[in-house]
Formats: sequence, structure tokens, C-alpha cells
Amino acid sequence: MNMNIKWITALLFITNIVFGQDWITTEVTSFATIDFPAKSEVIENNGETIFNATDENAYYVVSIRKLTDQQHLQIGKDQISNLYEGMLRGVVNAANAELISKKNVDVQGILGVEIEYSAPPHPELPSQRFKRIVYINQHIFSIDFWPFAAQQELSNAYKTQFFESFSFRLDQNIKNEVETTEKIDDSANSSAEDFGYLIGQILFFLVFLGLLIGIILLIRFFIRKNKNISQGDDIKQEQIVNKIEKIECSECKAENNADSKYCTRCGFELPKTQ
Repeated sequence: MNMNIKWITALLFITNIVFGQDWITTEVTSFATIDFPAKSEVIENNGETIFNATDENAYYVVSIRKLTDQQHLQIGKDQISNLYEGMLRGVVNAANAELISKKNVDVQGILGVEIEYSAPPHPELPSQRFKRIVYINQHIFSIDFWPFAAQQELSNAYKTQFFESFSFRLDQNIKNEVETTEKIDDSANSSAEDFGYLIGQILFFLVFLGLLIGIILLIRFFIRKNKNISQGDDIKQEQIVNKIEKIECSECKAENNADSKYCTRCGFELPKTQ
């Protein structure tokens, strides 16, 4: 019973930390938004758009690729799962990683897929990684969360907040018909899967490009943090020095310079400072 109370208390504490934070709603296309925990940087690269943000908990990356009309026409509704299968295979192979888990997700009625995978150790990049992919309105959205936090509960809370904040507006401009989540078919059509595999590899390198900027942003974050701490220490030190440099006259309470021999107001002899 006590363990349950402790677990619930810890969960509530983590939830308050995550949802009490001021997340920034960011428009990643004309019809889709997602929340970042910090201001995101944007990269445009050969028709690809990458949004990247970093805090002390994780890297947050969203990459968007818009397919041409011809490419879109080659991927029917029954082949979207095949596209996802190829993309996930391309990502995992490009990262030389191990697939840990894969599941379907329903994003406002649109089929998406989410994976967890483990990449080889890297001195500056997390090995545990999560990716969610959604294809809507000719756009492939690849949403990546790479956590630093050792606390599993905290990582899951931030991942959930980030992934679930993705939303889009359904109107007449949305070309994909809304459909309920279907089971991903492993006997995928080879053309859609091969195309997805190529896109998956491209997305991996785009995410890696975004993370290079993320590393720079993280370094800047800690530099600013240390600088603020240093400035605060300097101010305190200056206040102490200023206090020492003044001496109060015991007769009239006027402040005098520490090296003064007599009070400038009443002429009373001041005690010597060490």
C-alpha cells in the first residue's frame, strides 16, 4: 500500500514538472503544430524542413518532407503501412541500431507508427531513441525524442507531452481521407516499402543534422547557465566589498569611506579598519 502511495506521489510530482513548464506551440506547416519545451531552431535543406529544440532533458526534432504529386499518387491508402515499414527499416539500418519496440498510433484518426530503438553508444548522443511517423496531406512528419534523463518516468512524461502535442487541422485542403488505425501489414508492397526505406535513411541523416545544431544549443544553454551563476556570485562579492569599503560613524550614523580617519559629517574619530 505504501509503495503504491509513493509511486502515485512520484508520478504526480513528475506530471507537475512537465505540464507546469511553459511549452511553446510551434507551427511546423500551414496545417500542423507541435509543442516544444524551448524555442526551436529551423533548418531548410533541399525541400526538407527540420525543427530542433534542446533542453536539459532531451533532444526534440521534427522533420517534414513533402512528397511530389507523382510520389503521392503512387502511395494509396492501402500502402501507407508499407511506406512506414520501409521508413522504419531505413532509419534503424542507417543508425546501425536495434529495434526495441514498434506500435501503431492513432493521430486524430490517421494511422501513424511509433518505435523505440537503441543506437550504438556515442559520447554526445543518447542511445535510447523514440520516433513517431505520420503521413498526412502529402507530408511525412518524423518526430524524434532522444532523452538524456536516467529517470524512466521523467523521460516518458516528456516524450508523451511532446508526441501527443502534435496536431493538425482537418479541412477541405487535406487530401488524405481520415481513416481509423489499421494493422501494419508485414507483407508490404515492395515499391512503397522500398521508397519508404530510402526516405527513412534520408530522415535519419536529416535528424542527425538537426541534432548537430541541438548540441550547439545545449552547449550554449549550459554556458548561459554557468554565466548567470558566475554573474550572481560577482554581484554578491561586489556587495560584500562595498559593504566593507564603508564604515558607519558611531556618533552620527553617517557612512564614511573605510580609509577615512574622521567622520565627514560630525568630525568624530572613526575606528581603524583592518
